[in-house]
Amino acid sequence: MYLASIIVYISSIAWIFPIFRQYNTKMFYFFLVLGLSDPINILCIWVLNTKPGLIYSIAALQLFYSLNLRDRKEIRLSYADLLFVVLFLLMIIFISELFYLTTAIHILILARIVQIVIMPLHQRSELNIFYLVLLFYEITVLIKLSVYLSGTDAGILFAYITIAFQILIAVFFTVFKENNPRLLLKLKS
Repeated sequence: MYLASIIVYISSIAWIFPIFRQYNTKMFYFFLVLGLSDPINILCIWVLNTKPGLIYSIAALQLFYSLNLRDRKEIRLSYADLLFVVLFLLMIIFISELFYLTTAIHILILARIVQIVIMPLHQRSELNIFYLVLLFYEITVLIKLSVYLSGTDAGILFAYITIAFQILIAVFFTVFKENNPRLLLKLKS
C-alpha cells in the first residue's frame, strides 16, 4: 500500500502544474478545480475526517460547470441549474457511497467534452488534439471510478495503475496549452 500512497501523492502534485500552464485559456477553471481537488481531498480527510468522495463529488460538479464557462466569464444559473444543485446537495446527504454520484457527474462531463470535440470537427473540419487527450483523460476517470466501485482487489489495483497513467496526461497538459497551433489538425472535407 506504500507504493499506492506514493502514486496518489505524485499525482496530486502533477495535476497542480497544468493550472499554471493553462492560465488565461478557456480551460483554466477546469484545470484549477482538477488540480486543487486532490490536495483539498487529502487535507479534508486528514484534518476533518470527511466522508470519502465528498470533495470529489463537489469538484466533479464544479468541473462540469467550468466547462460551460468556456465562452463566458460568469456563471448564469437557470432554474434547472438551481434544481440540479439542490438535488446534488440532497444526494450528498442521503447517498452513502458518493463515488456513484461522482461517476454520474463525470458521465455528464464526458458528454460535454465530446460536444466540445465534435462541434469544431463538424463546423470547420478541425480536430484539436488537446481536447482528444482531455476526452481520453475523462474516459480513464470513468473507467477508474467504475472499476473502483466494483470493490474487487483487482479493481483497486487497476485504479492505482490508472492514476499512475494519468500522471503522464498531467505532464501533457503541463506542456501544451489549449490554443497551441501544433495541436490543431485541419481535416480535409
